[in-house]
Amino acid sequence: MTLNGVQELSLDRLRKLQVLLPPTGSTPTVLDLFQKEEPEELLIEFDEGTGAWDLVAVCNWGLEPKHCRLDVFRPFFLNLATPCGATLLHVFEFWSGEYSLAELDNSSWTLLDPPAVLNPHSALIYAVRPLVPDKPEYVGSDLHFTCGKELASWKELRAGVVLLELDIWERSSEGHVWLFLPNTDTKSEVMCSGSAYGGHAVMVSTGIWKIAVTLEGRGTLQVDYCWSL
Repeated sequence: MTLNGVQELSLDRLRKLQVLLPPTGSTPTVLDLFQKEEPEELLIEFDEGTGAWDLVAVCNWGLEPKHCRLDVFRPFFLNLATPCGATLLHVFEFWSGEYSLAELDNSSWTLLDPPAVLNPHSALIYAVRPLVPDKPEYVGSDLHFTCGKELASWKELRAGVVLLELDIWERSSEGHVWLFLPNTDTKSEVMCSGSAYGGHAVMVSTGIWKIAVTLEGRGTLQVDYCWSL
């Protein structure tokens, strides 16, 4: 794409381009290789200092809507969950910001909130992480499609306090991060501060908080929360 081409993009398309950069540098596992003319099921496994997660892409190259299938990724999800003994998984869809909870055991896998229908010529991108009870966790963001590469550091300073540093590679952006704050509800007191804090936090699912952020390259976000009894 030329410079003039980039300048002619709408703000919505420009943002979609920005969140896809930089690329991961990793080669995905293609689950339906040689089964279809154009692969539709891809996965990248990440294991970095800020934690392990699976990034799943499900594509629809056809002309008709279809239901998204995640059951084919179950063996990878088992590998992800087994080291920490998790039986529940956070399932976060990047483009929509929708959160689901999955239950996983040795013989089955159940999405407690089924994924949306996949529209023609589109893709859904899921970040999947093990849910560890009583432990705060990073679930995802709308800052970068990997839902994790933008997280430069994550520290639990003490019970009820987490500090994270975000890095979006010298660009400016307003967006959100989704955090799991255990044992919190709509009556819990959640206080946010730091250079990246965008001034608003709301609980969108049980224990899941969507927090606004504003970044000029790098920034910090500290979250203090009180557990519900």
